[in-house]
Amino acid sequence: MFAKACSQAMPLAQMLGLGDDDYLIYVFIFAAVVVPLTCMELKEQVGIQVALSICRGLMVFAIVGSSWMALR
Repeated sequence: MFAKACSQAMPLAQMLGLGDDDYLIYVFIFAAVVVPLTCMELKEQVGIQVALSICRGLMVFAIVGSSWMALR
């Protein structure tokens, strides 16, 4: 899902002159982030999970706030 959405929204390979391999580039980016996280113990992930939770909360506020502003 991540790779398909990013390859359509941000065609990185065309900007870098790498052809049409956007999907594979984003698969490798996703794997480079996710695989090390899955290898970590749960206690080691506490800081990362807290930061991700804060980001999710900020996104909810941004979505609700922008919708509210658009309705005004």
